[in-house]
Amino acid sequence: MRAGARSAVRMLLVAGPAALVLSLPAATLRPRPAAAAASEPIRLRIGTIAPENTPWADALREIKERIERESGGRIRVTLYLGGIRGAESEMLTEVLRGKLHAAGLSNGTIATLVPAFQVLELPFLLRTPEEADHVIDRVIGPELERLALDKGLYLALWSENGWRSIATRSRPVRHPDDVRGLKVRAQESPVNVSFWKALGAEPVRIPLDEVLSALQTGVVEGYDQTPVYMTAAGWHTQIRYLTLTRHIYQPAALVFSRRYLDSLPEELRAIVLARSRQVTLQSRAAIRQANRELIEVLAAEGAQIIEPSPEALEAFEARSAPVYEELREAIGGEVIDRVRAALAEFRARQAPGAQ
Repeated sequence: MRAGARSAVRMLLVAGPAALVLSLPAATLRPRPAAAAASEPIRLRIGTIAPENTPWADALREIKERIERESGGRIRVTLYLGGIRGAESEMLTEVLRGKLHAAGLSNGTIATLVPAFQVLELPFLLRTPEEADHVIDRVIGPELERLALDKGLYLALWSENGWRSIATRSRPVRHPDDVRGLKVRAQESPVNVSFWKALGAEPVRIPLDEVLSALQTGVVEGYDQTPVYMTAAGWHTQIRYLTLTRHIYQPAALVFSRRYLDSLPEELRAIVLARSRQVTLQSRAAIRQANRELIEVLAAEGAQIIEPSPEALEAFEARSAPVYEELREAIGGEVIDRVRAALAEFRARQAPGAQ
């Protein structure tokens, strides 16, 4: 990764996808009586695909230090960074089986277990930070957390990666027609694959930890991602053009094994899950600022930044519209309709002159 971009990421972000918190009510977990301090500390193993020296890894280290400090050493946290425990799908399985106690996962990976999570990544659904906050905090987030809990996952930390845009190395993209026939990396998510197919591209599903090599060897010619992530992962070094379509909003989360949390004494569980709302607001603000400022960093390092015309964005949205119907059954038609209705009401309240 170029030193300038990496330094920019580290300066702009003090918290990352592992540091947004929206905890479920404590009553959703089984209470355990307080226990005397044991001679051996309780282990907490957390995995992530985020590499060392990135904002996400730094955030996890802060969480680790806080838990160990506030528990008085009764909990000892081990971090497995950079995909040491495998791809995200493998870490999800390890959390469900109890081999890992928690993992930082993308929304799309969680959606492989709970398909309703895909609603948050439908193309052009969420247009602004205010809309994203409203939908996650007040409309559908609590329900998604309950669905995850039913599957054995406690969603403790909501994350924001931001809005994904199209990055390419061989050709600029100004209109959906420019994507036709292009081999692109697709996230391991039905929404992302369907989006690319709707545009006429040739998507190739590639795990996060294999994308950089796929770009270097020409397996794919482009991808969609946020400025924060593409810079932190070094993907930006392989592209010449960044088209700011901002077509998919991408959350992520730190999820815990419900069984693990159930096993903790109540006072230790409270420490593990502490400081939710304050961290949420601080982290969202930091990530949003970073995504804005890193666009300038990428331009300074040689990427051509393309801001599509309103007409082109309308064409992108129209081309991707079939994704909604294609995934309606998998996500749940009622879920999609409820979110869209809530957004329409929210936008009406935010419109100029609205009372």
